[in-house]
Amino acid sequence: MKTIKKIEEQSNQIFAQNEERGFEHLTQTELEETVKSLTELHRELEVHVSKTKLSVKSQIHCLKVVKPTIVGRRIFFHKIMVFERTYLASSNECHKVFYNSILHEIREYIASNRKLFIYYSLKHTDMDSTYFALNHHCSDLYSNHLSVDCYSVFHTTFSRKFANFICCELLNEYVSWRLNELQSNDSSKDELSAFTLQWTGAKTSIVELGYALYASASINGGTATIKEIIDILSETFEIDLGDYYRIYTDIKSRKKNQVMFLESLKTSLLKKIEADEE
Repeated sequence: MKTIKKIEEQSNQIFAQNEERGFEHLTQTELEETVKSLTELHRELEVHVSKTKLSVKSQIHCLKVVKPTIVGRRIFFHKIMVFERTYLASSNECHKVFYNSILHEIREYIASNRKLFIYYSLKHTDMDSTYFALNHHCSDLYSNHLSVDCYSVFHTTFSRKFANFICCELLNEYVSWRLNELQSNDSSKDELSAFTLQWTGAKTSIVELGYALYASASINGGTATIKEIIDILSETFEIDLGDYYRIYTDIKSRKKNQVMFLESLKTSLLKKIEADEE
């Protein structure tokens, strides 16, 4: 049990660190590393269990608590990694529709497994020896795309569903938070509807800025596409950038000072700093 306890503690530590950081603030790299770490812990647990004769108590603890927790969290982090990767690509309304569909899916999954979810949420134990016996048939594969695969020998139908419950609870909290954030953003936009920011410079300048932001990998850990960045700049500053790639081609073809606007920004900021220090 020492090895299993160590794996369980490592899993809890990984989760706690990410929770403290704030799931919505995790970069793509951090999310990928988290998924990788949990996957490695899952494999380590599988290898250990395959070589160890567990007591009934230890077996139940592994299949009811340790493995579902690791797998459920792994699925959760993988899903928000995908969510965050595309977060800038659509409008608020599209995100609302998507997130509401996820909440609906979660409710449907829990409703279809209502009795077991009650057993899980109330921490019942009377059926543990039946639900978490290794010879229990693993049926219902791929019944829902939140599900976990059943290829492992160290697995039962109920341990898989417990992992799904853990993922569902985490997703429900995360998606609900995202929806509240979108609602707050909409309210803020309504309050500021009379105040707009409009780009009054040249289109070439804002395209130059957009490509600089893209090249610097400063947005979404470098996963944001140039189209996403240009779309955000267009929406924010109310300017139609049209064929921005053609404008970028013109920028590249400049014989002198290809980054003219960026240089002017640098000069303007330095003058401002100097003026403030006087």
